[in-house]
Amino acid sequence: MQFAAEVVQFDAEVMQFGAEVVQFAAEVVQFDAEVVQFAAEVVQFADEAVQFDTEAVQFAAEAVQFADEAVQFAAEAVQFAAEAVQFAAEVVQFGAEVVQFAAEVVQLGSQVVQFAAEVMQ
Repeated sequence: MQFAAEVVQFDAEVMQFGAEVVQFAAEVVQFDAEVVQFAAEVVQFADEAVQFDTEAVQFAAEAVQFADEAVQFAAEAVQFAAEAVQFAAEVVQFGAEVVQFAAEVVQLGSQVVQFAAEVMQ
């Protein structure tokens, strides 16, 4: 009888140990779930960082494109200014030719007046 009582006692201790092992396994599963959750958050953070980097690269590309367009606009403005200076030089040249023509007309008029004066004598 005593042996049977010892077997029952041993069986109870084995069952207690089994319950503790199950409890520990549950805690390990819980810890694993938390690790998986943390890993998912790390992946999400990395994804957001990549998205931010992608947007930063896109913004930088747009800034470079804007700067390129600004340089092109400045070059066109310089070209326009050069053409305006050329046109102004042509206008000045034309003005000088008009003044020279007017001087020739005045000289011709003076010769006509002189000829008329000679004819009238």
